[in-house]
Amino acid sequence: MRCEFLRDYHGAHVQAQEALDRSTQSGIRWGIIYGTIGLGRIMVAGEAADVGIEKLAEEMPAAEAWDRHLGYWLAAGAYLKARRVAEGTEIVDQAIVRVAAGGPRLFESDLHRLKAELILTGAGPQDEAVAAFSDAIAIARRQQAKSFELRATLSLARLLAQQGRRDEARAMLAEIYNWFTEGFDTADLKDAKALLDKLAAL
Repeated sequence: MRCEFLRDYHGAHVQAQEALDRSTQSGIRWGIIYGTIGLGRIMVAGEAADVGIEKLAEEMPAAEAWDRHLGYWLAAGAYLKARRVAEGTEIVDQAIVRVAAGGPRLFESDLHRLKAELILTGAGPQDEAVAAFSDAIAIARRQQAKSFELRATLSLARLLAQQGRRDEARAMLAEIYNWFTEGFDTADLKDAKALLDKLAAL
């Protein structure tokens, strides 16, 4: 979460390595699997993409026997950051299918956002990305997951602004941004404020 919401990659890296070391010393297999996957995700985000991807690949098969949903969410974010579109899309699609089949829904909204971002990164159809972003927002609202709703709305607002639909982008982003009364040090809220200011100045 420190990596995802604060983008404090150094601090997150230190904590993730310590958690992995403790799990390794204690022989806690779950901690080793997700400690390695989480560390890989953080390393990719912190610009050590090749080493991070190697760590992900090392433990993703083992994650199949545990909590696939968490592993898939972390891996999808890492592949997006590394611009590995094919691998990221495959993981996201698998995760969404598993959720639809009755799997855990904790990261359901953000998986749809990641799908949309991967479509855009791969220069795919923008209407498909809009649909995926809209699905992410609808799911987040249904689950009352405001942080994921903000994240998906921010991504969609960026795309709409690029399409010249600035008023629509500003209105939708302002609505969710104004819901928050704290947490303004988080990366998503900072990015939302910066985009709102930019759109207001145009």
